[in-house]
Order: sequence, then structure tokens, then C-alpha cells
Amino acid sequence: MNVENSVVISGTIKNIRNYTGTRGTMVTGWLNQRDISRFGNNDADRVVYVAGINIVGFDGDVVKDLNSLDNARQGAEETVLITLKGRLKTKFDTRQIAESEKRAPQVQLEVFEVVTN
Repeated sequence: MNVENSVVISGTIKNIRNYTGTRGTMVTGWLNQRDISRFGNNDADRVVYVAGINIVGFDGDVVKDLNSLDNARQGAEETVLITLKGRLKTKFDTRQIAESEKRAPQVQLEVFEVVTN
């Protein structure tokens, strides 16, 4: 059985945060993807939300690239449009709390490469 799990997705990123632990520094953030909805005659209607996904990066180059994009925002809420390459994985709630209070598993994008558009 050969399983393929690779994703290429474009969007903007906000809420970039760094965490440093015994394994090094990781970066997290939220990728927003928006597009223009169109009427039947192809005239533009409005910008609509398409998808949002939590991202995480462990590789030193990815951490550096995402932090550079974060610094370049210059007060804007989100980064410029970028493309991320990575894989989807499931993030489980591992907090030490009652099972009934834990959040459902969430899909997360582990980023391997950042490409500015």
C-alpha cells in the first residue's frame, strides 16, 4: 500500500507564533483562503471565505520564512498571498483535562516549504 499525503495551498497567514522547547523552535499560524464569488455571467460579486486551516512548521527554513513574512506585514492583519507545501496531519487535544472537555481532533497542515507568489 502506497499512501500519498502532499498538499499545495495558497492563502494569507495570520496569528504567527513561535514556541521553543527541547526539540527546537516551531512556528504556528492560521492560513486563510479567500476567493471572489461570481455571478452566472462571470461578473465579480464579493470576496468569500473558502477555507481556514491551522499550520505548523518545524524545519528551520520554514520557521525563518514564516517569521520573515510576519515581520513584513507592517501592521497588516495578514501576510501577502503565499503558497505552502506540506502534508495534512491530525492534531489531538492532549491537555490533561476531563475527556468530556477535550476538543475534537483537528486537521493541521505541517509545512515543508514556503513559496511567495
